[in-house]
This record gives sequence, C-alpha cells and structure tokens, in this order.
Amino acid sequence: MDWGDNLRGRTTVPHGLSGVVQVATGGGDGRTHTVALKSDGTVVAWGDNSYGQTSVPSGLSGVVQVSAGGSSHTVALKSDGTVVAWGWNNSGETSVPSGLSGVVQVAAGTGHTVALKNDGTVVAWGWNFFGQTTMPSGLSGVVQVAAGAFHTVALKDDGTVVAWGDNRSGHTTVPSGLSGVVQVAAGGSHTVALKKDGTVVAWGDNSLGQMTVPSGLSGVVQVAAGGGHTAAAALGGDPDGDGLGTSVELNIYGTNPNKADTDGDGLSDGAEVNTHKTDPNKADTDGDGLSDGAEVNTHKTDPKKADTDGDGLNDAADVNTHKTDPK
Repeated sequence: MDWGDNLRGRTTVPHGLSGVVQVATGGGDGRTHTVALKSDGTVVAWGDNSYGQTSVPSGLSGVVQVSAGGSSHTVALKSDGTVVAWGWNNSGETSVPSGLSGVVQVAAGTGHTVALKNDGTVVAWGWNFFGQTTMPSGLSGVVQVAAGAFHTVALKDDGTVVAWGDNRSGHTTVPSGLSGVVQVAAGGSHTVALKKDGTVVAWGDNSLGQMTVPSGLSGVVQVAAGGGHTAAAALGGDPDGDGLGTSVELNIYGTNPNKADTDGDGLSDGAEVNTHKTDPNKADTDGDGLSDGAEVNTHKTDPKKADTDGDGLNDAADVNTHKTDPK
C-alpha cells in the first residue's frame, strides 16, 4: 500500500501488483518515484520518469534488492552479485564501475551510489562534491551501508559505525564510544543507529526534531531515515512468557520469541540468561553430556562446569556410567 503526497503518481500503485517483497522510494528536487521488487526477481517502478528512473531495463531479472536514489535514479542488485542502475546520470551515479561483482547490498543517495561487497569492502560512485564516494582509508569489515543525501554510512562487523561526506550538520560525526550497533540509516542530513539492545541513537540536523529520539523508546528492531524524519519499528511484549522481550530475544540472544525454551533443555530462555547464565541456544552449555535442565533440576550440578566436583569425571560419566555423585 502507498499513501501520502501523490506528486507525479508516486503513490498510484499499478493495478494488480502483487508478490512484492521489498519497496524503495526516492524523492528530491520535485522528482519522485517508487520501486517494487517482486518475489520472482523482477522490478516494477512508477511515479516521475523525467530521467528514466521508472523505465526498468528490458529483461531485468534475478534481482534481490532495490534502492531508489533521493533524486532520480534507481539501483538493482542481482543474485549473481552484479549491479544495474538507471535514470539520472548527471554525476555518474548510474555508471556502474566496470567489472564490479560480489556485491551483497546497494544504497542510493541523491547523486551517488554505494555498493557493499562480500569481502566487507565498499565501492561508491557518482557525485563526490562532499567526499561521499571517497572511501576512508583501510575501511573493511563492513556489513551494511546506507546512503544519505550527500553522505555515506557504514556499519562494521564489530558494531561500530563509520561515516563520511557532507558534515555541515554533524551527521558524519559519529558519537564517541558508539558501539553495539546492528543497523544504520542515513537521512537528508542526519544519521540513525539501532543498537543491539533495541535502543536508538541519532545525530546530525535536528531542525525538524528528526534526531530527537522519543523518551523511553526501546524494543526497536528496525530504523529508517527520510529527508527530515526518522521512523522505528518495535516489537514489544513477551509472547512466549519466558521473561525475555521479543526484541531482546531477536536482537541480542537470537532465540525464538515464540518458544519459551528455544534449545529444549528444560530451562526457559529467561531462566538460562538471567538466572543460570547458560546458553539459551545450546541444550548442554558445558558439553558434559547432561542437558542444562537436567543439571539444574535433577542432579543439582553446575550447568556451566563439565566436572562439577572436580573428580576427573565429567558429570555425565558420574551419573550415567559410574553411578557416583557428580557433586
């Protein structure tokens, strides 16, 4: 569903469109368009076509991700790791570098395009007035990229963030000590980071309140940044009643928020994390042959120590083979 300002038909969804798995929107300088990726790997686009941004290349298929530039271009990532771009090319934003391959994610800014490769490096092209396509020296270990109007943001595998390009509003000045980040988003002149604890940090232009994170906001699982606003999706509650909220299970522990005992060891995920300090994804944390639940509930042994009594026999050997007391 598409709603809001229908300038140039950008919210007029093509009749009968279905099987959509991702959408992207562009908008800037009065040129606006919408792009949809279908489950069959084809792309549909509508809205302003002044520069061919909605004229999907004939025969384009095998697409796994799309991005719509803030001005007037569109980018598609194919399943073979190659990139296709079309539309406005005034700054070379649709001129994909020759031989580019191994791409796993793309992002389109107002006049530049960014590609993340499977080796954790980043390639960018297009307008570079603010240095938005000039990669920081030695940048590696990147797991996600975002493109703002005139700046670029990269999330590294250690949970830290690197940003470069236009910094007139401080939006590439990453807050000191920021860590534990799991997703980034880049707006017109602000940047947003989602942390693994479900909280959000934002910096840059705040003329419209776009970086003023609502007090008490938590349980966030995804963030998005527009030209002058920020959005967050949050999953709340504890549907499986295990003592861990949905966002905590998904973002921090990787457990099933709809299954109280993810690893089936007889202890709820909440009990493992908060009380016993065991691994909620591993039924036998210490690898001694007894499940965590059996150690805690039946044998009263330490589920984090394979040989609770230090006698040279692991707890399972004590219990199952020698019938001795594991404590």
